Amino acid sequence: MRHSTSDEFWAPQATGHRIDAALALIRTEVRELIDHDPPLNSAEIYLNDHGANHLRSVLDHARCLVSSAYVPSFLATEQAVLCAAVWLHDIGLFKHAPGEDEAIVRREHAERSATFVRRLHETNPGAVSRELADMLAEICLAHRRFYDLSQFAAGPRIPEVSGASVRGDLIAALLRIADAADVGHGRTPAALYAAWHDNIPAGSRAHWQAHSLVHASTVDPKTTEVIFHLVHDTDPGDPDLAALVVATVEDVDSTRKTLEHYSLRPWNIRFEQRGKYISPAAVYGSRIR
Repeated sequence: MRHSTSDEFWAPQATGHRIDAALALIRTEVRELIDHDPPLNSAEIYLNDHGANHLRSVLDHARCLVSSAYVPSFLATEQAVLCAAVWLHDIGLFKHAPGEDEAIVRREHAERSATFVRRLHETNPGAVSRELADMLAEICLAHRRFYDLSQFAAGPRIPEVSGASVRGDLIAALLRIADAADVGHGRTPAALYAAWHDNIPAGSRAHWQAHSLVHASTVDPKTTEVIFHLVHDTDPGDPDLAALVVATVEDVDSTRKTLEHYSLRPWNIRFEQRGKYISPAAVYGSRIR
């Protein structure tokens, strides 16, 4: 089974800077891997919750996040860095030893994504500078919530944008939100979950079950809400859904200080079901901060 990663994926307008060539190279390298080497694959079934559909969704959420409705000023050069980071953040899931345990693949993927970026610089130094590789590698590491964004280590200036300052910590925060917001059938199809339940790795089964309860998700830059559109007969109190919501809230809330540093509003989670909106806090109480 193959996924087509067509040019409908969001990318910013050409910036006129060297970052354009770097982004084109990154897109090509990532496409080659996600089209031919799925991260979770067996002879019997194909399971992939970080492939083309995930990239498409995260890029679409990122495009909404950097709209003027939320970020008053976000230059095309920063959009290019964010777009590159979206393409790269999970690539470590596709670079692992054959047969490696799924739990290890997932646990190590951010570090492996960072390594992938640095090797891009080593093999293509004319297209990807060390400074850009360092920034993108750090953003890959920072897309996971346990990374303290206040400790973002990469320098703000990269040659590909003529040495202009790039807000790497903000880009990492926006990627974390866009990534966490990808919930629903587009990522983990309910039909696959139902058909292959017993073959899904045990560590992922509850995660897939939770996604099967959500039709889709959207982000609203005006209200700064990630909205989970629940399947019509989903019980909002379902424990698997609760665990997914709590994890998403933690992901989103971990960006709060960075967003406030740039005078941006923090984000929240809300349910929509059959045209009605529900606050998760009203369902889960103290489990949601």
